[in-house]
Amino acid sequence: MPIQDNLFITKGNYKTFALELRTDEGDQLHDLDKASFEFMLKDMEEVEALKLLSPTDVKPDEPDHSQVLVTIDTARSEKLEVGLYRYALQARWPDGRVHEWVFPRVFHVFDHMI
Repeated sequence: MPIQDNLFITKGNYKTFALELRTDEGDQLHDLDKASFEFMLKDMEEVEALKLLSPTDVKPDEPDHSQVLVTIDTARSEKLEVGLYRYALQARWPDGRVHEWVFPRVFHVFDHMI
């Protein structure tokens, strides 16, 4: 689940946000520091709008926590269209395990506010 209830970015801005990752049983993951990540935004028609890969854009917050930090930089936010997006995150571990989280809420991209 997102740490913030409403995820959004204003075009042209930089944003870092945290996502809490748990197993399907609700348990915390303590080996996120060993995983590689892929974060994706898709528009409501399921067209890929943004893909971020670790280690620079998606990384564990701290090894002891079940959180990752996702960063959308200014250049990437400028390329996004105003609207609503679905988002998901996938983790891959060196031992071959793969887990994907598809989040139920939408990600908002706003136009310049001023």
